[in-house]
Amino acid sequence: MRDFVHLHCHSDYSFLNSTIQIHHLCARASYLGMSAVALTDFGNLYGAMEFYRTAREFGLKPIIGCEVVVSPGHRHERIWVRKSQVGFHLVLLAKNIIGWRNLVRLVSLSHLEGWHFAPRVDKELLAAHHEGLIALSGCRKGEVPRRLNEEGFDAGLACAREYASIFQGRFYLELSANGLQEQVAVNDRLRELSKSAGLPIVATNNCHYLDREDVQAHEVLRCIQSASNISTLRRMMPNPGCMELHYKSSEEMAAAFADCPQALAATMDIARACNLELDLDTKRVPVPPLPQETSPESALRKIVLQGLQKRLKKGDAENEASAYSTRLDEELDVICGQGLAGYFLVVQDFINWARTQGVPVGPGRGATAGSLTAFVLGITDLDPLRHDLLFECFLNTQLKRHPDIETDFCLLRRDEVLRYVRVCYGQDRVAFINTFARLRGRRAIMDTAQALEMDRVKAHELAMRFPAGKSIEQALEQRPELRMLMTQKDGTERTIRVATRIEGVKTHAGTHAASLVVSHRPLIDDVPLCLGNHNDSHTQWDVKCVKQAGQSTFTFLGLKELTVIQSALEHIRKAGKSCPDLDALPWDDAATFSMLSQGRTQGVFNLNSKESQRALAALRPAHVSDLAAWLALHRPIPEVRELLNAFIRRKHGHEPARCVMPELDQQLTETCGLLIYQEQIMRIAADVTGCAMNMADMLRRELGRNNQPDLTQSLESFVQGAVRTGMHQAECARKIFDFLKEHAPLAACKAHCMSYALITYRTAYLKAHYPEEFMAAV
Repeated sequence: MRDFVHLHCHSDYSFLNSTIQIHHLCARASYLGMSAVALTDFGNLYGAMEFYRTAREFGLKPIIGCEVVVSPGHRHERIWVRKSQVGFHLVLLAKNIIGWRNLVRLVSLSHLEGWHFAPRVDKELLAAHHEGLIALSGCRKGEVPRRLNEEGFDAGLACAREYASIFQGRFYLELSANGLQEQVAVNDRLRELSKSAGLPIVATNNCHYLDREDVQAHEVLRCIQSASNISTLRRMMPNPGCMELHYKSSEEMAAAFADCPQALAATMDIARACNLELDLDTKRVPVPPLPQETSPESALRKIVLQGLQKRLKKGDAENEASAYSTRLDEELDVICGQGLAGYFLVVQDFINWARTQGVPVGPGRGATAGSLTAFVLGITDLDPLRHDLLFECFLNTQLKRHPDIETDFCLLRRDEVLRYVRVCYGQDRVAFINTFARLRGRRAIMDTAQALEMDRVKAHELAMRFPAGKSIEQALEQRPELRMLMTQKDGTERTIRVATRIEGVKTHAGTHAASLVVSHRPLIDDVPLCLGNHNDSHTQWDVKCVKQAGQSTFTFLGLKELTVIQSALEHIRKAGKSCPDLDALPWDDAATFSMLSQGRTQGVFNLNSKESQRALAALRPAHVSDLAAWLALHRPIPEVRELLNAFIRRKHGHEPARCVMPELDQQLTETCGLLIYQEQIMRIAADVTGCAMNMADMLRRELGRNNQPDLTQSLESFVQGAVRTGMHQAECARKIFDFLKEHAPLAACKAHCMSYALITYRTAYLKAHYPEEFMAAV
């Protein structure tokens, strides 16, 4: 028996009301041989994008839905009622793209307009946005069951006919098999109603956990949600942990509905009718205001050409104009070919606005400084040709990812830039982005212990025995003394076992600290929205899912040191001194590096700690590139710290500055024969195998994973390329590959290190030459 599909199922995005995580949901549906899988979280579409992609990966048809709350009156009414009486439940399923867009709009408006204890729609919204949606009458909290129980058959019949009229043949009466006697009575009345009204019935199970054994884990989540314990929960709710809300097999559902096979068959009818195909390949890129009939691509090329001429005049690269033009043409072909011209124009727009308003902007962040286009647009301050930074590390044609240009602004004035973006591009097209908190390790242990009424002191002691930063399963696997706890029958074993079942579930939504999404049209047309703590619009998805949907995200970070630099310059002006041009500083100022070598780093960006002072005294940097290498190597990883010590020894001649593989000396000269940058890996791979730089970047990414996949095929391709170019014999190529594999997980992005080294240098320069003014600004 496989002719059944679950159409009413909650994941952990129904915060603290389901133990089901989406990957596990799809894995279970696949294991049970079901052809489709549905997600109907309570009042939200938080998990819709993750669910859609995961279901497809398992070869399942995704049916995206939502269990919405229908307000008894108008959605704008805020009449005081008990939380349990704010509205009626109704399950909506998207048949197609029209239904999806209507579902997104309904769920968004339930948050933006209808929130009152819970997100609510009303029948006015349902009537306006019903097309492409299938509706199920919901659980016992649905309006039809409630009217039947509280007001009688005629009231239930009238209510059912009203919904049937709204959804025009796409409304089903929902029967559940949750094992409760009250539900059996509701099912009987709904079947009677079905005959009188001529409405179809459908079987569901309102799933809140995967296995029957997870009922106690579900109860614990409800305890966490209500800040109570298991005894209190069971007094307040006669059936808090119904034993039958698990993800039943087709056989179990067939047994439960043996006398009503048409309800089972209806699940297949609905599954066949739902054929939602989301367009995840189209990039939805905003564009700043442009002259009429001017495309973003033509505008970008024109602005870039002007910017290049300014940069060449400002620097000493006039003789290398041909190399710059060639590099720009290559980058622009990629940027415009991927439809990203508007994205770069938007970033340049808000950075230009910030500078005209006197808001300090950082010189770059992340891999963005590898783009010459970003440099000539004024997005970054680092010349990638001069510093051997690579565009493909930032934007690789082999990846379908949307780039995310991260920009640092003055900490005190960052919000001004955010306000400008929202006003310029439209409040309805700009939104903050959600994040999601999860129950982890110690917190899961502690919350479970309290829910199960363990003594608070004992619960704290138990939680603290588990190491921070590791999952419960990892801790049990790695520490035998913790495994011994599973033999104790004083409640310890039960606490750990239940905590393991709820670890990783999401508990609430938050706001991403720095990211905004900006769209080319109202976001509500494509992305579900909700309200944040300050009543501003947020996407219901996290950054990853927003990008997967093709939307453009921009990262605005506040950096205190930019504020300090601006304040120091103001103090210098007030003192009647000549202000330095920070863009034209020599990169090897003797006074600055003498100060750093003496460990006088108080207030200097990234160099405040005692440990940094000791390391700098040993390093004795003399150039910004030395600071970049220090930033790449000064990380709390033992292997990286050993590289830092080796770098210091080699820099001062205490050991040969040569690579352990002489064949790579040329590529590693700038770092004393050590491989510390991701860009070096790419250069070596391209030089050895003759591959294009984008393919070298793909190899770098593959080698850089902490859990490296099987690299047999990559090794073979590497060796074949090396032999084909005639640069190395097969055995030598294998050694080079192993060398890259060893160092790739530890390598840092040179573009980011150079960008942040520049901020470090500017703060150090001000401290060395204007100590009073600088320290007054710190």
